[in-house]
Amino acid sequence: MPLNISIDVDGTILDENENLLPHVRESLQLLKDAGHCLQLWSAGGADYAYKHALKNQLTDLFESYAKKPDIAIDDLPETARPSAVVRVDKEHSLGQAVEKVLSIEKNVDAALTLNSKLVAFVKELQENEIKIREQYEDILCPDVPLPLHPIPFFGVIDKARAITVGLNPSPTEFIKKDRWPRTPFTPYNLTRRLVDYFRLHHTAPHYWFAELQWSLEILHCPYTFAAAHVDASPWTTHAPSYLAQTPHLLDSYNELLDDGVQNWLPRILGFCKDTVKLAVICPATDTPGHVEAARLQIIEQKIRHLLGQEWNGEIVIKPKCYIPRWAWENRDRLIRLLDLENVFP
Repeated sequence: MPLNISIDVDGTILDENENLLPHVRESLQLLKDAGHCLQLWSAGGADYAYKHALKNQLTDLFESYAKKPDIAIDDLPETARPSAVVRVDKEHSLGQAVEKVLSIEKNVDAALTLNSKLVAFVKELQENEIKIREQYEDILCPDVPLPLHPIPFFGVIDKARAITVGLNPSPTEFIKKDRWPRTPFTPYNLTRRLVDYFRLHHTAPHYWFAELQWSLEILHCPYTFAAAHVDASPWTTHAPSYLAQTPHLLDSYNELLDDGVQNWLPRILGFCKDTVKLAVICPATDTPGHVEAARLQIIEQKIRHLLGQEWNGEIVIKPKCYIPRWAWENRDRLIRLLDLENVFP
């Protein structure tokens, strides 16, 4: 998919003396040849940008010229800002920035254009709704709108570089009636809603994600751009603490999760198996019991098996409250692992 890419003037294509930096044409030509639409912009304004493009015989590379925006007025605010900004400075050349753009274009494309196979997967889950409701009626959350929404992921799962992993969607996700419509979703619309979950201006993400969002932003890899949250089971149940009051209901809950780990989780992760470098598995509580601890280990093994022996990424199991500090203390190493050193979403 062609992307709209804005290129700065001073310090990006020109040095401090307004001379063209080395290899500018060759670098920008790579983006042009890849089919992207280039705009030259500057705080000095559109005329300033055009003047320097003309002086350096670069006008054939650009579709337009503009002043950097100070304020945007738009009916879809989440679409009015770039998915990522790639930095150019003394340590990061324009050529390196172009290489980075070419490496992240699939992440941007995944956020903007839905994968038809992802839509088909969501449709298959929706078609299992009646069966799931009949089999697990006693443990499913009654606040979930009918038909029951399967929630296999939140965020940009297709081509994700980082994933967070939980057990199943929180029942409090559906308490506020305006968060999720009470009408059926088409497979396309539900997939779009899940991919855009962290980008919606009218509905904030569930507070459960707060520590994870901070952590991923520290790593230059937010849910809006190159990360996703997935659950072992896509079906929303009563909280385990409530189900634990009735042993046979807790047994049904564990059965549902085990089915998800074996049958649905591997298929969800199939959408990012070629790109994911970091998986953070989150227990439901800070001190998981032996059943949950054993399941977390099975989830880790399942992820490692799916990604293969040659996979060189990292998997950690940590309660959410410890993740921001861990991300901060390990940020340089993890940003390199994710290959997002000079990317700023």
